[in-house]
Amino acid sequence: MIGDNSDKPNSVGQNESSNGVASCAKCDSGWKSEMITRGLKLISDPMSRAFFKGEKSLVEYVIRLVTGNKEISIVEMSQQVVVTNANGRSAQFDILARDVNGKIYNIEFQSRREKAIIQRAFFYASMLFIDAFKSGVGYEKIPEVCVIFLAEHGEGCHGKLVEHFTTVGSNGEVDDWPAEFYFVSGALRVESDVGIMMQDLCFTNPYDLRDPEFRRRMNALMHQEIGRRIMCEAQEKWENELMARGIIVGRQEARQEGHAKGLDEGIKLGQEKLQRDIVRAMIAQNLGDSIITCTTGMPLASVQAMRNEMEARL
Repeated sequence: MIGDNSDKPNSVGQNESSNGVASCAKCDSGWKSEMITRGLKLISDPMSRAFFKGEKSLVEYVIRLVTGNKEISIVEMSQQVVVTNANGRSAQFDILARDVNGKIYNIEFQSRREKAIIQRAFFYASMLFIDAFKSGVGYEKIPEVCVIFLAEHGEGCHGKLVEHFTTVGSNGEVDDWPAEFYFVSGALRVESDVGIMMQDLCFTNPYDLRDPEFRRRMNALMHQEIGRRIMCEAQEKWENELMARGIIVGRQEARQEGHAKGLDEGIKLGQEKLQRDIVRAMIAQNLGDSIITCTTGMPLASVQAMRNEMEARL
C-alpha cells in the first residue's frame, strides 16, 4: 500500500514522523493527508490540479487507458487553459494535451452533476477547433480533437463505464470525423483498469489508491518535499477560492438585500408623496383639518403645518 514506509521514496527522517505527519518546507507547518484532502477527491478541481501538475506521462497514461490506444504519445500538456471567444462564451479546460501527430486531447474532471454534459463536450470541441484551426489552412488539415469527461456521477455514460461517441454513416461505416468524445463513469464499481482508475479518482483517502501509476504519484506528493509543497499550495489555493466564492455570494446577497430595502423605501416614499398630494387637494377645497386627518391618516399637526405652508405662499 502507499502508506508503507518501504514504498516511500524517502524513509522517515527529521522532516517526517512515524505517525504520518510531514513537515512542509514552504509553510513550516505539519499536516496529515486527511487535512489536505478535507473530504476532497482526486476528481475535484483543486486536487486534480495538484495531482496532474507537470505530469505529462500520467496524462498520457489516463488517455491510453480511456481510449484503449497504447500507442498514443503525448508531447505537451497544459492545465487550466482559457480559450476566449470575443463574440460569445469562453471556455476553460482542465487539461489540454497534444500527441506526436498533432491530435488535441481535452480531459475534464467532473465532480458536480452536469445535466448538459454532452452539449458542453461538443462546445469544448468547437472551441478547440476554432483555437487550433488557423487562417489560411485547408479544411483537409483540420486538427483532430478528443474530449474526455471523467464524470463522478456517470453523466453521458448511459449506464456504461466508458461511452464513446463518434460519427457513423448510414451504411454503418465510421466516417472520417475529426472529433470524438469519451464519457467515463465514476458511479460504477468495475474491476478493470479504467474502473479502478475511476474508483481512485473518487476516493477521499489517498491510502486507498490501487492504480499503480496513481499510487506512485500520490506517494511522491505525500512523502517528498516538493510534493508536500504542491499539496500545501493546492490546499491554500482551494481555501482562497472558497473565500473568494464566499465573498462573491456575500456581495450578491447584500445587493439583493439592498435592492429589496431600496424598493421598500421607494414604495414608502411614493405613498407619502401621494398622501401629501391628496392633503394639498383637500386643503385647497377648504375641508376641515379633522376631516383631512380622518380621511388620509396624516397626523393633525402635519395637516395644520401643510395648511400654514400653503397659506404663506398665497
